Amino acid sequence: MNKIAVGATISGAYEFAFAGFLSVLGTVWFPFAILFIFDAGAVFLIAPDLPREIMHGQFDPSVLFGLRRVQGIVWLLGLVIRSMVTVGLQERALGRAHGPTFFYFSLGVPVWRMIGAMFLAIVALVFLAILTVIVTAIVATAAVKFGAHFGWAIAVIAIIAAICWYIYAAVRLMFFLPAVVVAEEQIGLVRSWELGGGNFWRIVAVIFVVFVPVLIGLGMVWGAVVGPFIPFDLISHFHANMSPDEANRLGTLFVKRLLQEVRLALPFIVVFVIVQNLLFLGLGNGAVGKAYLSVIGKGAD
Repeated sequence: MNKIAVGATISGAYEFAFAGFLSVLGTVWFPFAILFIFDAGAVFLIAPDLPREIMHGQFDPSVLFGLRRVQGIVWLLGLVIRSMVTVGLQERALGRAHGPTFFYFSLGVPVWRMIGAMFLAIVALVFLAILTVIVTAIVATAAVKFGAHFGWAIAVIAIIAAICWYIYAAVRLMFFLPAVVVAEEQIGLVRSWELGGGNFWRIVAVIFVVFVPVLIGLGMVWGAVVGPFIPFDLISHFHANMSPDEANRLGTLFVKRLLQEVRLALPFIVVFVIVQNLLFLGLGNGAVGKAYLSVIGKGAD
């Protein structure tokens, strides 16, 4: 199995996200507009006063509990929309779509294949998490009970090893999956796992270099714009010995104050969040697509 060409993958991801920003926007805007309209409609039907309350800084967190009634439907629609967007972006990242994209919508076989792959991957990760917790609990309990002076040390090592194993398995299983589904036209959990073999640290390096500098830059912009509106005087009132009622009251007051202050920057925040998500979608899908091409021998060395 070939190794990921780290440098070429990183440069390809940045080129895909930044130079191809308008095509990423063209692929994403309509599917996510559908999701936004559905979510807004659900809010309007269940909690029609919520937008007005937010705008006037009178937000009551208890209103959110009513929205739980449609949480499952929202999650399913979100899975469909995100799978659709992933297919569209992977087709571009893998070189299967050319030219600018201004509109994208598809419910074809690749999208349903992506939905199936993502759903099965989630099930696999949940099962793996349960199995890992059970095995780790057994090992840690036995170590504490029979390990004499070193029992607790062995238990801690077992927990750390379990966490590292789960991260490794999740990265190896998930990283190549979107590209495999689109390029090889299969629900390729096994294939994705195979491609990740021997590439774990290269994947980590790609993810780190692709995302961290952008996160730092966006964080600096976010802090410069939103930071002055954060009510730090209320933060100082939080302490470890607060009762649940005190914490809820202070948390609600903090949210209200923040909403009242931040309204002035709301247009910027909306644009900032949109641009941030577009960049992350472009960087993530660009990295996966370019890494896949590199591993199968079709990318730059």
